[in-house]
Amino acid sequence: KISTSTCPAPTTKLDDGYIQLSYVADAGRGSLLKYLLSLDSGLHKAGNAVKMAPTRAYRFEPTDKESKGTRLLTVDGEVVPYTVIQIENLSRFLNMMCG
Repeated sequence: KISTSTCPAPTTKLDDGYIQLSYVADAGRGSLLKYLLSLDSGLHKAGNAVKMAPTRAYRFEPTDKESKGTRLLTVDGEVVPYTVIQIENLSRFLNMMCG
């Protein structure tokens, strides 16, 4: 469970129109643990294993089709099918008013 104090994208604003793509590349278990433990402070950006890219859309395309069924792909901690996934930010798609 991620707490309310977690700051996964400290440099973004809610309405900036971007999706902050954060991923861990070439990291061992120690680096991954350090990344997860530093999420609350927002200091995870300083780590070498964490890559962040503001984007309006992105696409996951598994290159190793033969590994289908033996590899895991997770998005926001949820296991998803090992297939092409495309994500796009629909800026200002929904306006909500609360009273």
